[in-house]
Amino acid sequence: MGTLRWEKEEALRREKALAHVGLRRKERELSLAEAEVRGRIELLNRELELRRAENEALAEEIRLETEQRNVSTTEIGRLRGVDRPGVATPAGAAAPGEPALRGAS
Repeated sequence: MGTLRWEKEEALRREKALAHVGLRRKERELSLAEAEVRGRIELLNRELELRRAENEALAEEIRLETEQRNVSTTEIGRLRGVDRPGVATPAGAAAPGEPALRGAS
């Protein structure tokens, strides 16, 4: 009767040991998966920062281009003698500081 009891106890120990090994294996798998996810998150954070910087640079480029276009438009208008907004020039009359057109009286 002692042998049967010993065999049952041994089988129970083996079962517990196998369960423990399975748990340890699962723990390693989960730790590895977690590390992989953390690595991907870090990579995505770097990519996000790069995209933010690119977006900021593009916004600044657009702002500068718009500003330059406005300055150019204003300068071209000035050089062509375009009236300032709100200042009416009678038909045929010269803009302020410009000579009158011939034939316009």
